[in-house]
Amino acid sequence: MTVNTNTLSGSGSGIAIAEETSQKVAGSDWFVFPRVDSYSAFKRNRNVVEDDSILSSYQQARGRNSGHDAEGGIIVPMQPELMRFAPGFIFADVSQGFSTAPYGAAQATVDDVDGAGAYDTSLASVSGVAADDLIFAEGFGDAGNNGLGKVTANASGIVTVDTVGTTVDASPATTGKISKVGVEADAGDLGLVLSGTELSLTSTTLDFTGIGAVVGGWIFIGGDDTADQFSAGYGYVRVSEISANLLKFDEVACGGTLATDAGAAKTIRLFVGDFIRYEDQTANQTSTSYNVRRLFGEDANGMMSEYLDGAYINSLKLSGSLDAKHTAELSFMALDKNTRTGAEGLKAGTEIDLYDAERKPMVTPADVFRLKLSIVASEHNYGTELFAYASEFSLEITNNLSVIRAINACDGIDVNRGVAAITGSITPFIKDTAMIAALDNDDDLSFNAILALENRGVVYDIPYLMGSDDGLQIAQNEPVTLQVSMSGAKNRYGYSFAMTSFRYLPDVAMPTC
Repeated sequence: MTVNTNTLSGSGSGIAIAEETSQKVAGSDWFVFPRVDSYSAFKRNRNVVEDDSILSSYQQARGRNSGHDAEGGIIVPMQPELMRFAPGFIFADVSQGFSTAPYGAAQATVDDVDGAGAYDTSLASVSGVAADDLIFAEGFGDAGNNGLGKVTANASGIVTVDTVGTTVDASPATTGKISKVGVEADAGDLGLVLSGTELSLTSTTLDFTGIGAVVGGWIFIGGDDTADQFSAGYGYVRVSEISANLLKFDEVACGGTLATDAGAAKTIRLFVGDFIRYEDQTANQTSTSYNVRRLFGEDANGMMSEYLDGAYINSLKLSGSLDAKHTAELSFMALDKNTRTGAEGLKAGTEIDLYDAERKPMVTPADVFRLKLSIVASEHNYGTELFAYASEFSLEITNNLSVIRAINACDGIDVNRGVAAITGSITPFIKDTAMIAALDNDDDLSFNAILALENRGVVYDIPYLMGSDDGLQIAQNEPVTLQVSMSGAKNRYGYSFAMTSFRYLPDVAMPTC
């Protein structure tokens, strides 16, 4: 029973988003945000035709509503799971490995878990999974059935891993899912080669074209056991070239001292993230619209709700600083907005938690593995960092969408896509003239932010940009800083912004704080 009898409490609100099957028609899966920090501008934008007739009363006649569109926004804690809605603001599909919970496709279930590491899915067969692939299981009621395992068999929709401790569960929780997150190479098969600032990975038998890596995407090299990592180090790398037995990288965030390493007797592990980027080829571009549902309290008959129908993500803003919670702000532009009473009830569908409500969001400086702004180096070479530390950063994608209205329709009929603006800012602490020189010389720059927490992570990447500043910030008793504004542009590989989300990462990939 609520204590509110004559009012409604905003604390009882909540957001869920469903991908639409057609414009303004919600699909059956509603992904619920366990946490929402705040809302912005959840409203109809009405267009009014004024009656400006000349009247002897000297008073205004009432105008008439001639139509409307709608908008709304949410601010949520920064989370890798936002990758689910990345197709909406990047206008492309996610490149991902096998998962029973894929993006933009029907969800499969795990119908049975036995005591020998076997996960029986609802699929007739599981494609894209082979022996030595790494599978991450999560969301199962029995803790022993969650975790990382290496595939030993895959047949008839049953994926078997070497995980010790799985227990029999004939009716697993519907939240249980398994996903391919990487691969373990045979002993001595992988070698690390460093030539100047060109880093590459070689193999004898492992075919890199089949591990799920894509140009522009990030992978993590190395596992938690010393047998699964190079003696020369481990870390995040951005792929710049792929062939059967060679991977080249043009960006590196290493947790050790990079050096050539033959990897003798090592079973090196590679963790591959889900990846999305702006696409320069029309054939690779997509359009995804959503129903956005907000709850706002109960009436006498049940929960009331309001919906943005035909909603498109116009902008995404990511913000992080020393003294404020790291957040992601999604702004929607919609064709229509509607309200439903408690008697009408919520729109039909299955509610799925976007992520576990107990999972910690990435909201503090301790969750930042690295921020890097550097001069763009030549192909397959990574640039030197222009600063060591920063006090804040932000990234913003604005797609410049506009709703199209027609004289014979009350609400919007379509959305016009504009040219995307990729912008950002960062405030580094200045210790030398490297940053100032790079800006003064109008050098081509690159920026990426790597965040990680509780064995998962995300990389935000503007690989090619122009920088500008308003001069050094110098004040008594304060460190010298420089606020740098960033403006992204299409790089040599055809994209201006990309995002990699890791469903699982080893402990060594986490920030140390």
